Amino acid sequence: MNSPELKERFIVEAQAAAALSHPNICVIHEVGEAEDRSFIAMEYVEGGTLRDKIKRGPLAAEEALDISAQIAAGLGEAHQKGIIHRDIKSANIMVTDKGQAKVMDFGLAKLRGGSSLTKSQTTLGTVAYMSPEQARGDEVDQQTDLWSLGVVLYEMLTGEVPFKGDRDLSIIYSIVHEEPKSLKLRRPPVPVELQQVIARALKKNRDSRYGSAEEILKDLRAYQTSLQLAESGVLNLKTLGRRLRKPRVALPTVAVLAALAFFGVRFFKHQAQVRWARQVALPEIEKPIVENNAWRDLIPVYRLVERAEAYIPHDPKLAELFSKCSVRIDIKTEPPGAKISMKEYMAPASDWMYLGVSPIEKIRVPVGIFRWKVEKEGYETVQAAASTWGIDPGEHDILSANKLMWTLDKSGSIPRGMVRVQGAETAVGKLTEES
Repeated sequence: MNSPELKERFIVEAQAAAALSHPNICVIHEVGEAEDRSFIAMEYVEGGTLRDKIKRGPLAAEEALDISAQIAAGLGEAHQKGIIHRDIKSANIMVTDKGQAKVMDFGLAKLRGGSSLTKSQTTLGTVAYMSPEQARGDEVDQQTDLWSLGVVLYEMLTGEVPFKGDRDLSIIYSIVHEEPKSLKLRRPPVPVELQQVIARALKKNRDSRYGSAEEILKDLRAYQTSLQLAESGVLNLKTLGRRLRKPRVALPTVAVLAALAFFGVRFFKHQAQVRWARQVALPEIEKPIVENNAWRDLIPVYRLVERAEAYIPHDPKLAELFSKCSVRIDIKTEPPGAKISMKEYMAPASDWMYLGVSPIEKIRVPVGIFRWKVEKEGYETVQAAASTWGIDPGEHDILSANKLMWTLDKSGSIPRGMVRVQGAETAVGKLTEES
């Protein structure tokens, strides 16, 4: 650091970060200068980064939930002290062998209302976690950290970040303008509660996003508690009543009852949803499949399966029906690296659902007919209609998964008003791609 101003800012902001003391924040022991070089001495954490942990495969929902709650708790402490991290990502989270999460690199943070210690990072990993306002170069506050936490939670559950691209600029475009790939298609399914947390954390509009770490932590802990209640079975209210009559628990009675009322409502609501899934949804799903009267378009059935799966994810009957209304397809483009989106053919005004970057292999989608959009920078955008199913040549009544392939043309290479079509046999002869 040759600039005296930059060096002074480094010392001031790093010392502020060093004042943080929280179980989920890596402690900064010393900030100083030796041999004309500034340094930060941090706590040694025995374990590995969350990024390395994710590389071994997506985390179970319960583990991702626990780690996210710990990160949110650490961020809450920092935000209360006026410190914004600005670079929350899986590589900056350490996880010990006992499962304790610690946020690293608070020494490179920013004091609220102060100038930035570092310029915006440009490495691919960091860009992928940026909030829209950070990607645009706007002023950031604590909500940018909460957006990044949403990205990390998405990454823990899927093994990939929600916004991707070949270059930093394409990633930034995706962050600012596009929605992340839906979690409803994930297998194993992502709990609805975590889908809702991620959806709110990744709202483009700051006013619709979590306003504080305490808000997101409240939702995460509420879901943790509901899981614990579900594991313990039905609440034993008679035993609870006897305990509450004892003097040593009389004072917190109101708080306990309020908490039990809140989580009890959630628990019984969940039980009602489970009954709906088994008693109402399953028969509705099974009827069109058994009667075989909608085999070319099972999108409504598929959507109902998704709803039911949120409440009975391990039900064998539902799994069987799910396999009959969905297929796993491959999507390729020439050249590869194109962004693939889809929407129902009969719902042209609906939003595009982003699936990923080609080639995409064995992605599960509904049996049906869809509109497809294929985009790659420097190439003409392709919009086409295609089904996700085909007919097995040897078995005329057996559906098979379609294999979708599109050849892309460089921008400006196709005459205005014309599109490329695949070669095919027609009533007047064979149509080639060059025709």
